[in-house]
Parts: sequence; C-alpha cells; structure tokens
Amino acid sequence: MKNNCFKYNTTSPSLKNTINFGKFPYINSAISLSKKKKILSRFRVNDLYGTLKIRYHKRYNHLKVETHINKKLLNFFYSKFYNYPSFIKTKELPKREKIFLKFFRSFLKKKKYVNINKEVLEIGCYDGILLKELKKINFNVEGCEPSDGAKIAKRNGIKIIKDFFKPNNYHKKFDIVIARHVLEHLEKPYFFLKDITKVLKNDGYVIIEVPNASFYLKNGLLEVFSLQHLQYFTPESMKKLFESLNLEVCKYHQTPENLIFFGKRKNKIIKKYYKPTIDITNFLNKIQKNKKSILKVINRFENKNILFWGAGGFFIAAINLYNIKPGISKYIVDSDINKKNKFFLGTNLKIITPDKIKKFQVDLIIITSYYSNEIIDIISKNKINCSVLKIFPNISLINLKNIKT
Repeated sequence: MKNNCFKYNTTSPSLKNTINFGKFPYINSAISLSKKKKILSRFRVNDLYGTLKIRYHKRYNHLKVETHINKKLLNFFYSKFYNYPSFIKTKELPKREKIFLKFFRSFLKKKKYVNINKEVLEIGCYDGILLKELKKINFNVEGCEPSDGAKIAKRNGIKIIKDFFKPNNYHKKFDIVIARHVLEHLEKPYFFLKDITKVLKNDGYVIIEVPNASFYLKNGLLEVFSLQHLQYFTPESMKKLFESLNLEVCKYHQTPENLIFFGKRKNKIIKKYYKPTIDITNFLNKIQKNKKSILKVINRFENKNILFWGAGGFFIAAINLYNIKPGISKYIVDSDINKKNKFFLGTNLKIITPDKIKKFQVDLIIITSYYSNEIIDIISKNKINCSVLKIFPNISLINLKNIKT
C-alpha cells in the first residue's frame, strides 16, 4: 500500500502539481546552547535538514510532503525538545483555544448533548490547557502527550499518559476524542483516525482541528509549510478522510488559520465527489508577489534597526520560505519567558523578552507570528514608535510612530 493520507492509493500527480521549496530544517523550535550541542552530538548537521517538497493530489484536493522524512529525528525532537508555550503557566487562554471552545460549546448545545460525567480524551494535549477548561465544566478528562508538556499537565491535576497515542493504553471508551493539530504531523492520518475509533463509544464524537490549507493557498502564504507538517488538509480532503472511515461530518468550521471538524460514527457513508479547488499556478504567482512586497518594505529600512517578533515555527518559515535574511537583525523578541536567551539551529539570533526593547532604537519590527494583532497591541501599549511589517493574515506595513496611547 502506498503511503498516503487515505487507506486507498492515490494516482501519481503530474510534476506541475509539485512545489519544491528547497532545503528546510526539521527542528523549528528555539533551543538552548546546551541542547544544541546535544543534538549536534547525536546527528550530523546535514541530517538536520531535508528537502521540503509538497505535492498536490487533485483527486482528493489534498497536499502532502513528498520528502523522505527522518522519523527518528522528528520523534526525538517531539519527545525531548518540543517547547510550545505553556499557557497553563501564564494563566492565559490563547485565541486558538477560545475559538475552539466557542465552537465546541455551540456544537454540543445544538446537539443537546447533556454533559453527565462525559469522558473526554485529548490526544496531543501538550500542557492540558484545553482539558483544564473542560474540567471546569464538569467533563472527566484525560490526555495523551509525548513531550514534556505532559509533566506540566500532571502538575495541574490532569490525568495524562506521556507517550504517543496507542489504543492499547486505554481500557475504556470515551464520549469525545479530540485531536488538535496532530493529523498534519502524521504520515498516515487514516490509520490514526482508525485507532481513535477503537477508543470511541458508538455514539461518541471525534473532533479534529488542522491548519486550513485552502486559506494559505488562496492567499499565497507560506507559514504553514514545514517538514513537520506532512499533510495539508482542505475542507474537501478532510471530508474525504472522514468518509473513508464511515465518520459522518456533523459540522465543521473554517477560520483563516484552521479547520475544526466534528464527526460521528455512521454505518454507511454515501461517498461524494468534491470538485478540485486548488490552482497551484495561482498560488505560486501569489507567493512571488508576496515575497516582492516583503522585500520592498525591508529594502526601505536598509541600514536601519530591525527586530523580529515571534520565536516559533513561523520565524523559520519567514527566513526559509519568504527568504527574509536573519542577518538584518540581532534579536528575536518573544513574550514566552521560556524562550529567553535561546537560539534557532542555523542562526545566531538571540531571543529576548519585550521588556528589553526599550533599550534599543527600533525602526522596523517584522512580526513572525500568527498573533499579529495581539503583538501590535503590545507594541502600542509600550509606546514603541516604529513601523511594523505584518505578514499574516495579510502583508501590510503599519506605521506606529508618534502614536497616542
């Protein structure tokens, strides 16, 4: 059986539907110098990079990485060095969780799904921030997480297994199984979803959240692409995946960044034809237009003081896919205190916290984060008079000089 996102084979698409982004790092998280040494002692430098090649499968309206993936390296990274911010520690519910909870509550209310000791499992729960919120409204919650985020969840009273998801680890079935931003990291999402059904009650719901590839493709945006994201789902390809497992799509929501799908078992699903909606040529043209727009702004600030703001995977996409040279700055700003004084593999940019900015004369801040509006608010409140280049969800230059707060 060929390696693809469904159980059945895909026909090989033409080369015109292949996008080669070139060399790209496997590890796109900030790490300390000691961890950097540990990684380099275990892996050769060349092994830390792969060719990011994406192929569009027209029949399923789906994209996937065609590169041979170093699973050993990725699993080592996820279990040892994954460092997504812990919002349980900051006691701040992020925008993505707020949006998810809004749709979650709305869906259950419309389905008249009364919560009487309902059992919820979240796969890939990280620090358990979502499970903590569900616990507040009287769900019985459990989590599954391979990274050290599991330790944070345990300290906050969340029952959790620190491991990759395996159905045999559970001796009961759940009313709701949630997997948010997991499927895009998997080589074979079909079998992962199939395993989920093994721990799902017959009348239970599976809720999946993935990046909304259609939004990025329509707008020529590149932040979502990486060697860690092996699959790129559109609404049509997610429906196809659910159908292949006899899961009825009860409801789904689109935001610019994400897709949220609610599914339930059904004895037989009538397979539907979904018209292809992706134009690769148009996508590539928009990428070039966006790159020119970004370069035009940066050139205006040549020999000026520039800072990056946002020390996550978005930054790696910015320097590798938008070709923004990291050397235009000396620092990356990030609010996550755990990233302070850390670095990315392949760059010498030190990560600093926002309070340090007042020591610098800043002319331009390039936002390398999905949370553009929130960062602009922080810049404004701190009266940092500068220009701001926003890349997501659209490319624009904002002048915050001489602002009144």
